[in-house]
Amino acid sequence: MSLFAIALSSFAIALSGALSPGPLLAITVTRSLKYGAKQGPLLIFGHSILELVMVVFLIAGFGSFLKQPAFSKLLSIVGGCMLLLIAISMLKKKELDLNSLKVDAMPISSIFS
Repeated sequence: MSLFAIALSSFAIALSGALSPGPLLAITVTRSLKYGAKQGPLLIFGHSILELVMVVFLIAGFGSFLKQPAFSKLLSIVGGCMLLLIAISMLKKKELDLNSLKVDAMPISSIFS
């Protein structure tokens, strides 16, 4: 595979992730509203570390292990259980109080003046 093909496929994968909102976007918005704008770069840094670990594992040869049907079934069961736990914890949480969130809004007049 050429360097151009790798770059193009990497761009396409990154673009598809950016265009389809997912759990990382949801947690970024939630934590940014609750704890401030510094949360975005921290979450991106943490996500990039996870991606780097995955790439290292794939380069080390774990790709063939991931193709095993037993691993696929195990991963499906663990992932499904994790989604159930997340759903249960969301249902148990009390409702978010929007008045307690600190959002520093810039006045619109300063943008156009």
